[in-house]
Amino acid sequence: MDWHLGPDEAVVYIGKTPPECSYFSYRSYVFDKFYPNEGIYKRIFGDLGDALNLKTVKTEGTPDGGDGDPFNQTTLIISTADKGIDERVRNAAGSAGYPPPIMNTDVIPSSILNMGLDNSSDTFAFVIRVNFFKDELAGEAYVSDPLGTVLRITPAEPATLDPYKVPDLRVRGTGNASELDLMPDLNELRRAILDRYGDLGSTELETHVWLYTPAQGYDGIQRGVNVFGSNRDTFYLNTTPFTLGDDPNEFLIVYGVNHAATGKATYSNFALYGADILNGVGCVNSQDLSGTAEEYLPENPDAELLYVWKVARSCGGDPDCLEIPSGVKAYGIELDQPAYVGFRGYLEQNMTVSSSYDEILYDRVIKFSPIK
Repeated sequence: MDWHLGPDEAVVYIGKTPPECSYFSYRSYVFDKFYPNEGIYKRIFGDLGDALNLKTVKTEGTPDGGDGDPFNQTTLIISTADKGIDERVRNAAGSAGYPPPIMNTDVIPSSILNMGLDNSSDTFAFVIRVNFFKDELAGEAYVSDPLGTVLRITPAEPATLDPYKVPDLRVRGTGNASELDLMPDLNELRRAILDRYGDLGSTELETHVWLYTPAQGYDGIQRGVNVFGSNRDTFYLNTTPFTLGDDPNEFLIVYGVNHAATGKATYSNFALYGADILNGVGCVNSQDLSGTAEEYLPENPDAELLYVWKVARSCGGDPDCLEIPSGVKAYGIELDQPAYVGFRGYLEQNMTVSSSYDEILYDRVIKFSPIK
């Protein structure tokens, strides 16, 4: 999963981009980082800058990253810290018949890393993310055979280094915080939910920013903390922990703004995680959430921008419900195991990076249980 890499080496990916989907991206990560002052490795799993995503990647269908069709297209990605190595790989690829307009550089910023091949060097990983294939069979075929080749490039003689500087980051946010105008509607939805389940006790969980900083990987490197493979194309929220029993009258109601419907995300979702080992056991995406708040707010024209979903141990056939199993080890969450809800939103529409936390309304969760 991870490897050492010298400052004059490169990892090159040559292959097809995914078939049509809601989102895809490519990005190198620092996986385990060595801290000389402490003499230990720490798991960071931090991104090293902006991702190459479906809005920015250079392919045969989107030459030089311009408009076009980015799906199922040939691309070439050079992951390296050195300008000279990048140029040599590009020249070799051109001689092999690959046109320059499909070549991408995934910069590894060596100034904040310990690059090398010894046991006190950082390790790296390369992550391809794909969400929600339009054609599930085409998606399954891609996952089973991604049609890609990965090469490790090492110069025969050590190169004279010419390292890249840390690239500028894309600016999150558009200044348009219109989603916050839906706060009265969201509060009205809250009251409707509480009224519907008024015979039960309720606990409103706190939702907060999960991974806050504008560059999660850089933050993780400086603080020596694991940022869990985060991505600048995504905003991350999660709730305070809770437990979920098997009483039929104990369940969660997850509700909020459908960020894809407002344009603050191309694709969004929520997922349930066991807090002990961070095992994700179920997910609901923005397409399925569409229209689910209208029965709670039948007279409100903004209801189409909101959603409501139930989470329970047994859904009893309710189509708008996520069932959480137990007794299946990491595939479920035990009755006494703490859990939390995590929220993601990928790529603000018409942008090349995620929206700003200042411009979205946080998703919410209410836990209902019998009154004792």
